[in-house]
Amino acid sequence: MVLLVVSIASGRPKVELPATTRPMGQDVFAPPSQDRWDHLINDLSGDEASSREAAREALMLLRRTDLDALLAVVKERKQLSVAQRIALRDIVCHVYLTGLHNFQGETTGRLGVMGMRRSDDMDRNERLPSGPGAAVDSRVPGFDAYRVLRDGDLIVGVKLLDATGKGQVEFVSIFNFDTLARIILQRPTGDTVELRVLRSGRIIDISTRLGPYLQRERGQVLLDVSDQQQIGQANIYWKLNWEEVVRSDIWQRPSS
Repeated sequence: MVLLVVSIASGRPKVELPATTRPMGQDVFAPPSQDRWDHLINDLSGDEASSREAAREALMLLRRTDLDALLAVVKERKQLSVAQRIALRDIVCHVYLTGLHNFQGETTGRLGVMGMRRSDDMDRNERLPSGPGAAVDSRVPGFDAYRVLRDGDLIVGVKLLDATGKGQVEFVSIFNFDTLARIILQRPTGDTVELRVLRSGRIIDISTRLGPYLQRERGQVLLDVSDQQQIGQANIYWKLNWEEVVRSDIWQRPSS
């Protein structure tokens, strides 16, 4: 597997941007207002997969400073389903990890996904989709790509945007993970890129924000800080603050 942390040399190919690309007219990184949180928690166990995914993505936009307030909302509920408990752990750990990111003073962005290098054997065994593109094997919690991408997505293009989503746009076709890595390495932390993704037979455009290297947090090299160490911190936070609240037997306990 290849960890995509990752840009392109000066001769990047330019191609015409397909007309299906959606405009960037809204702040796609704005967290939901607090009065919507309970509704979004309900949607985490909704009948429609699209509603569940939309609720998950929206709640993952919360900031670490919102977690105490979110916990208070959960404590006020009379019932949590299994699906809601599972989704909440994923959401809370992700939001906790976003609080470790420093977007000031960094020069190199990171997408935060793991990919698999292609081989003829892999394509024949259908472990990866055939044809050009960068297949996502897994994602790193705490990065925006964890929120918007899915394991198995095939990234086939990148639309490069400035910080405001305005100005000159460049669309680069992605042939493999090396191409994607070279592009991302030239983008700064906090930069917005729009990925063209093949998912379940459909082409969709997904905006995501690049995160920093944890090892270079606050512009300094930290000693041997790995993704797994940071994820371990998030799991400890969950166990100390959330696990008791969302335990299934609490919700099943009869009222007196």
